[in-house]
Amino acid sequence: MFKRLVLLIVFVVSALAQSPNSDDYLTGSLPNGRWWVKYPVERIVYLMGLRDGLNLVVANPQYFPNGKAGVEAYRPKKLTNEDMIAEIDNLYKDRENIRIPVAFVYNFVNEKLKGSLTKTDVELRIRRMRQLASEY
Repeated sequence: MFKRLVLLIVFVVSALAQSPNSDDYLTGSLPNGRWWVKYPVERIVYLMGLRDGLNLVVANPQYFPNGKAGVEAYRPKKLTNEDMIAEIDNLYKDRENIRIPVAFVYNFVNEKLKGSLTKTDVELRIRRMRQLASEY
């Protein structure tokens, strides 16, 4: 797991270092939709890093006393990386969402694909993510 995090950091740093104006690819300090669209090869590594980071939090009994059951409750059972990438791609097709950080979208897509959000909830969450992104 540690190797994945190191690899993620290397990919993200190298990707951002190559961009002429890396501020365009970050919202706050997080990669956003512009980064997602420009660097498709790094996506899978970034998603693996997000998932590993989430698993580290969930492994802490202070936050999730049920351990693995906490992870199972949070994530859809059969969610593949391809499903996640396709859903994130779909969200970023709407250019109004381009400044939303990928980490925010990751959490949103987890909930959406799990089926726990109504259409109204989806619209409200997207609007809220746009609002948060505009504050940076």
